[in-house]
Amino acid sequence: NAERRYQPGTAMHVMAAVAMHGSRLLRVALPVISRLMRQTGHPAALGVLWRGRVSYLYHGGDVVGGIAGHEAFPAAQSSIGKALLAGADADEVKTAAAVANMPVAALKRELAGVRCAGYAVDERRDAGSFAVAIGQPAIAAVALIHGPGFAETDIAALRAAADTIGGLLDA
Repeated sequence: NAERRYQPGTAMHVMAAVAMHGSRLLRVALPVISRLMRQTGHPAALGVLWRGRVSYLYHGGDVVGGIAGHEAFPAAQSSIGKALLAGADADEVKTAAAVANMPVAALKRELAGVRCAGYAVDERRDAGSFAVAIGQPAIAAVALIHGPGFAETDIAALRAAADTIGGLLDA
């Protein structure tokens, strides 16, 4: 630009569009997530694990803000991240703990609970989320975002959605 600085140009947007269009995960997951949100009345999220962080492919309640609408977030502080870390190798767990600046042993204890329950929870003061991994081995996770507390029926719907997405990816 005029200040001799690089900035994103048309080529970057074209590459992003090609990547989004070429993503089988998004093509399969977005219609399932849309039905899940209508069924439960909660916004949803879809993310993948990368270098100790969750990269959100979808986050929110509408398409405008949902696609790529959330920055990467420390995996150890995210229900999607915890759902994915529960099946990750020791190196990925160590990386996630370092990114979140937390003891590895504490994260491992939490992940043991996630494996036992079959879903991950992230509770905040005014809201939270719970997530289920997609696939074996997990390639992504889907979450529902909710106010204080959540219903067992929402967890069942989330599990069904994750199973549907996984089945469609395997087909």
